[in-house]
Amino acid sequence: MYSVQDVEKLKTKILDNCSKCEGKGRYLTPEGFKLCGCIDEFRRYVDMLNANIPRSYWDLELDFKYFTSQFLDKNSGSLEIIGKYSENLSKVVETGSGLFIHGSYGVGKSFIGCSILKKALTQKYKTHFILLSELINLAHTALRDTRTKEFLFYIIEDVDFLLVDEIDKKYKTELIDTLLDELFKKRYYSGKPFIVTSNKEPAKVLEGFGKTIYEIFSERLINVPLVGESFRPEILKDIKKELLGGLNGK
Repeated sequence: MYSVQDVEKLKTKILDNCSKCEGKGRYLTPEGFKLCGCIDEFRRYVDMLNANIPRSYWDLELDFKYFTSQFLDKNSGSLEIIGKYSENLSKVVETGSGLFIHGSYGVGKSFIGCSILKKALTQKYKTHFILLSELINLAHTALRDTRTKEFLFYIIEDVDFLLVDEIDKKYKTELIDTLLDELFKKRYYSGKPFIVTSNKEPAKVLEGFGKTIYEIFSERLINVPLVGESFRPEILKDIKKELLGGLNGK
């Protein structure tokens, strides 16, 4: 959940500091006034803020330049699934199909999942990103707070694309098991897609859940394994190159 202050900061950064329209939202051309592109940019960022997409992924596109040729070769089948999934979001919504993206730390699971959410936002779908630990905390708070309960049910039942990150990091207690069983069953019955990411393969993760959840995940989620080294150094290299280039006036 974001605050008014978060939106105000975006407004100052994108709208008020726009050099083209100087915060007016439109600018004069020989043909007359035109709406400035900063308005669409502002809306795009607010959409990502509302979807709880981590800021580190806001300006990153699903660009294969970050991945080595070896990674692309090893994961060609999985990347084909991801590509077709992203290109057919309306069909995905109809079928309620999801993804179980798994692989080692830094291999690109959350990055890929958030890229799908961002694309869904451009097609006017409601999306939401949440860590499993955050989902558990929400579920606990919802037991005693009505507003939190309403927000939780919005995420589970109303959002078109839900991404639950780090699903293998589960704190096992009887209450948590009960809460997660109820939440995932509600998502399943809503018929809407959900994407999960994990450092472990499905069989090792799902054995920690009850039989019902195991069957739901097995039925609805397409297995998407990713193998290889972390791609984060490549992103850092790209950011440093852009930053240093700007500092050097290049």
